[in-house]
Amino acid sequence: MVQTADAGPSINHDPAGFGEDHYQRHEDIEVLASFYGPHSMSYAATFRDGVAIPQNCEGLNADGISFVESGPIRGVPELINQQWIRRYDLIARFRRMVSRTYAVQNVLLADVHLIDDTHVDELIHVPPAP
Repeated sequence: MVQTADAGPSINHDPAGFGEDHYQRHEDIEVLASFYGPHSMSYAATFRDGVAIPQNCEGLNADGISFVESGPIRGVPELINQQWIRRYDLIARFRRMVSRTYAVQNVLLADVHLIDDTHVDELIHVPPAP
């Protein structure tokens, strides 16, 4: 349903080799789970309770996703083919860390022209780092 990123990522430059940036941020993922039929409220409660058990989340944890919380179970009858069907919804919230690597190369050499308020054009040579 909803995927929300935290306020700001962590970006660290690794100058080894040609250089690269390591990007990390956390995301919250809200999932709407809908349960239909005569025992749908019981199924929703079983899901809510079962997702809180660490053993049931091992597959998610292996992929870097963790269960945070679930909201209330809401009864939302739905009209399907002119017949009211029992439906119960709940929102489960999960969190994951996103890690990416970008090839942001090191600046090895640059010639820069600086023009200040006096309109003096000055050439600066930036040598490679030792």
